Amino acid sequence: MPENNRANCSPDSNTNNERRSPDKGLRWIVGIMFLGFIILLAIGAYHPDMTERTKFTTGAVLAFFTLMAIVFQAYIYTRQWDAMRKQSEIMSASIEEGIKTRELDNRAWVNAERAELIKPIDIPPAHRFSIFLNITVRNTGPSVAADGIAFIYALPNLTTILSRDWNKPCETTLTQRAAIEANRQYNPWPVGFVLVPGQTAILPIGTSSDDITPEQAKAGDYYVLGCATYRDQFGKMHTTRFCFRPIKETGNGPTGFHFEICNAFQSAD
Repeated sequence: MPENNRANCSPDSNTNNERRSPDKGLRWIVGIMFLGFIILLAIGAYHPDMTERTKFTTGAVLAFFTLMAIVFQAYIYTRQWDAMRKQSEIMSASIEEGIKTRELDNRAWVNAERAELIKPIDIPPAHRFSIFLNITVRNTGPSVAADGIAFIYALPNLTTILSRDWNKPCETTLTQRAAIEANRQYNPWPVGFVLVPGQTAILPIGTSSDDITPEQAKAGDYYVLGCATYRDQFGKMHTTRFCFRPIKETGNGPTGFHFEICNAFQSAD
């Protein structure tokens, strides 16, 4: 078989090459030592008196090598400090990553599972479009979710309006949460839902819209976008975006529609 002449570019080979390559700083120190030694010998060679020449050369060389020993020792200490600092940074990053992993593995996860009409939808032009839903949320994580609040918006299936308003539920939720936090000194009691692991809660939420036409309302050509925020056991706030779309029922049911989870407008952090 033909030999493989490609260079070995694996990380291990790179690491070994780095270990075998001489240190640039050490090469500079050795070079300066050699150059200084030659200069001292050259200076001593021009001294007119042999005895004084020997004294000068011996004393200068000893002083020079003492100085270089101090420089070399300082260089070693500096390298050791750099190695300790890098090791400390690696350990800090590892500890931080471990904390993030622990929090991720043990945090609460709230999602919206189901939406059910509470009463028939108000359809324009006789009424402004309004819809009231029971939103079922569940905590699928291994710890408690607290301080949970949620809002929904009904938006027509139009790209221009969806692009403009798809984030409104979360904007409203964050505004409401900011108001709750601002009034905490006056109203210290807890606000919002609390879910232990595996528990569900039914949240009755209503919304209305001026953008949905009678035709869109009757055909179910709209989306119900929602946003829930909650706090995990580590005190961090999380957001779940959810979406339901109406499916027109056959026959003359009391509501006329049931709702299914969308294939878009959903996220969790």
